[in-house]
Amino acid sequence: MNLALSIAHQFRQPTGLWGRLAGAFMIKGNGPMYDAAIPLLDIKPTHRILEIGYGPGTGLPRLLATVPQGSVAGIDFSETMFRSTRRKFRKAIKSGILDLRHGDVVSDALDGKQFDAIIAVNVIYFWPDPVVALSKIRSLLAPAGRLALVFAEREELHKIPFTRTSVFNAFTGDGVTALCRTAGLKGVALTRQGRCSVVVGE
Repeated sequence: MNLALSIAHQFRQPTGLWGRLAGAFMIKGNGPMYDAAIPLLDIKPTHRILEIGYGPGTGLPRLLATVPQGSVAGIDFSETMFRSTRRKFRKAIKSGILDLRHGDVVSDALDGKQFDAIIAVNVIYFWPDPVVALSKIRSLLAPAGRLALVFAEREELHKIPFTRTSVFNAFTGDGVTALCRTAGLKGVALTRQGRCSVVVGE
């Protein structure tokens, strides 16, 4: 396996030391993406939020700050990220306002819960079938709930060599908008802010 492909796999599903290094890169690069997306979710203090692919936890403090009387849950299919992020946020987990789990959002029932806001930052590239994933996510939305998909569009994403491997499925903003509509999401809208794009649907 060549170096670019190895790096790409670590961003898809971080493992071990190299996975933790990938997580450190995510902390640096993903912050502005959360700042762009969170205001579009119309989060209320009592809301329940789900983050899909929380990784090293970059967005968790931001999300927790928006729901002082609510809660945040997260699911990530990297065991390395699950273990390290759970340790980092053990106080919030112990208090009951944060619930982190290791798993796949498509196959995990998430205890039958529904959420007022769902956010997924830089994960759409890795879903084998985005429409299947988005249909499942739509079923997790509470009435009037909102989903925010945050990503770099193809032209921006491909400025980084390892994203031009087969591990990453690159999309245009219009392409993601169409996928959301196919999955049954309503009120789908695309916003571009700096180097990232946000598609919001209900």
